[in-house]
Amino acid sequence: MLKGKTQSISQPVAFYPSLGVYSKTNVDLYATRNNAAALVQLPTSCASVYAERRFLQSQFNFYTASIGLKTKPGVFALHLSYYGFNLYNQMQISLGYGLKVGEKIDVGAQFNYHSVNQANGYGKASSMNASADAVFHLTEKIHAGIHIYNPGGSKWNKAKDEKIPAQYTLGIGYDVSDKLFVSTEITKEEDKPGGVNAGIQYRFIKQFFARIGIATATSNFFTGVGFNLPRFRI
Repeated sequence: MLKGKTQSISQPVAFYPSLGVYSKTNVDLYATRNNAAALVQLPTSCASVYAERRFLQSQFNFYTASIGLKTKPGVFALHLSYYGFNLYNQMQISLGYGLKVGEKIDVGAQFNYHSVNQANGYGKASSMNASADAVFHLTEKIHAGIHIYNPGGSKWNKAKDEKIPAQYTLGIGYDVSDKLFVSTEITKEEDKPGGVNAGIQYRFIKQFFARIGIATATSNFFTGVGFNLPRFRI
């Protein structure tokens, strides 16, 4: 029986990615997967890759690649994701677009194609859906955002009675200083209890930063460290 997935087919272990959405200085291409309006704040065209093998088990392989392109009409992004192994896997292709509509508001939309492939006679199913996004720059340091995923209630093409759940996210972030950023968001998936994702990022020096936080829906704490090089972020 197919199970509906939200806008990301998996989330990485090391950090919760969407927290950077609610900032002008800490947004990155990976974060825009969860809110296309944040594409507007990317400083330049860029690309990113991510690979993970959770618990060192091949069944939990997770790979993503993204490209962001800044143009005069707006900012475009292409996201590719793969999760699983040969007997069960999910793939997702997403096309995002972000546009600045004023000094205080950025808007965006993302269109997603999902596929699930299960061996042993279960076959393959696919679905298409979309999300609508906005980021509000309340002050120079405080930024809020909203993400509405799959409001139309799309279904798997081989399971007409199984709808992919809608999801709603509301978040806010505070750029306390050039070094410190704090953020939190509330998420609510259809027919499931809501959850809170909160995190803090601190930049010790220009080249080095660390994150720590919690995702209450899964009772997970997360930590991560990163390095900024002249043209790379690791």
